[in-house]
Amino acid sequence: MPRPTTKEQLLKEIMEERGKLEALLKTIPPEVCSTQKVQSEWTTKDMLSHLIEWEQMVILWVKSGIDGKTVPVPAEGFKWSDLPALNDKIYKEHKDETLDIVQKKFLESYQQILDLLNSISEEDLFTPGLYKWQNKNMLAAYFKSCMSSHYLWARTEITKGLKK
Repeated sequence: MPRPTTKEQLLKEIMEERGKLEALLKTIPPEVCSTQKVQSEWTTKDMLSHLIEWEQMVILWVKSGIDGKTVPVPAEGFKWSDLPALNDKIYKEHKDETLDIVQKKFLESYQQILDLLNSISEEDLFTPGLYKWQNKNMLAAYFKSCMSSHYLWARTEITKGLKK
């Protein structure tokens, strides 16, 4: 997918990928979501928890920037080179949550991050380094990464994993 250059393009891409992921999820029986491994030791439920956590991290980063605060990015005690360890920590923290709880959080988190995205001006979305934690990146890149690109990744991994 080409990099969006407008807020409208970004939102369209996010909505399309989210819609495709949600359509896939509707086809998977609950017991399969919670038990069948689709990527390494992760089930579909675990993939959703992963998406939720990353959405919540971006929400934290952006709100901190708006408030003039700096938070550790990607997370306390982790550097970008530590993503496998961070993702494993996320998995371990959420693996015992029920599917019902995860599904509820999945919807709530999406609405929260979408509301935040909609509240940000197009200029701010595409201004590199608007907040200190971004370095020279644009906010739009973080939203794309944790939303549309992440939804596509999850859908691809779940689809492959269910075929095993």
